[in-house]
Amino acid sequence: LEQQVEDRTAELNTAYEDLEKQNAETEQRAAELAIINSVGEAMASQLDVETITRLVGDKVRDIFQAEVTSIYLLDRQTDMLHAIYSYDRGYVESKPRPLDHFGITAQVIISREPILAGTFEEIMGRGARTAVYVSRDDDEEMTESMIFVPIIIADHVLGAVTVQSYQMHAYDEADAQLLTTLATNMGVAIENGRLFQETQRRAREMAALSEVGSDISATLDLPTVLERIAGHALELLNVNDSAVFLPDESGTTMRAFVALGNIAEQLKATTIKHGEGILGCIWQSRQAEVINEVDSDVRAQAIAGTDTLKDERMMVAPLSSAAGIVGLMAVWRAGDPFTEED
Repeated sequence: LEQQVEDRTAELNTAYEDLEKQNAETEQRAAELAIINSVGEAMASQLDVETITRLVGDKVRDIFQAEVTSIYLLDRQTDMLHAIYSYDRGYVESKPRPLDHFGITAQVIISREPILAGTFEEIMGRGARTAVYVSRDDDEEMTESMIFVPIIIADHVLGAVTVQSYQMHAYDEADAQLLTTLATNMGVAIENGRLFQETQRRAREMAALSEVGSDISATLDLPTVLERIAGHALELLNVNDSAVFLPDESGTTMRAFVALGNIAEQLKATTIKHGEGILGCIWQSRQAEVINEVDSDVRAQAIAGTDTLKDERMMVAPLSSAAGIVGLMAVWRAGDPFTEED
């Protein structure tokens, strides 16, 4: 009888422990669902990609109590990674960098599999390119725990998100699963935001093209028409400078007939020679070009009276007619690279 009582007591204890475990799991799932719903509601209220990522980044950082949180988006056209949200005990500005086949970010994007690590040595062993040291007030610290998950929508990877802690074993598999779910929802929100922005951009383009058509039919005054067109390019392409170059009587050089922007006067004073410099070579080739690394282009020539800009970009398109190339249009900006849409 005593043995039966002991056995029954053991069974009841086991059942009680199982029930407590189930209750804990239920509470955890309810908490996770509340988090997912909270983040989902926040994302649904926004259609701007930058606002979405800032909002989600802040929430993810709070949820995981992470010292470091980053959200990366991959530009498939340029194969560049953009850290659109970067926090390391304070918001950090990060420059775009090329995606290569090394490092944890590349692994996660290429493999589409999350990475969970609980020590600095494990992080380095998983393929981190460099030691993840940070310094605050002369105190050196290193990332000891991290989760890195891809942001996937449909059949392609948009980017990746990571949370990191300076404490060892700060995260577990449940945390990795939660971040994966949040990343999936984030991907949907970002894609919706992109579609909305693309629709707005197309609408602005159509409106601008309609205005250009009206400008052309409203007057035969060439300077007026070209200045309006250059102005539309300045606004639509978010550039610093815009110019239209026309050939002189000899047909061997061009000058800026219209120039708008920060260096308008310097552009007007510039002479373009056929086959020389970026503009002259495009005049010769008759092919439009996007030059996102002007400073490393061997054809580049400095514009007199201007400073060398870091990360200078330019686009050039020949003005074609039945008679051949009758001019060039060019735009310049510093900062974000031009895309195929531009």
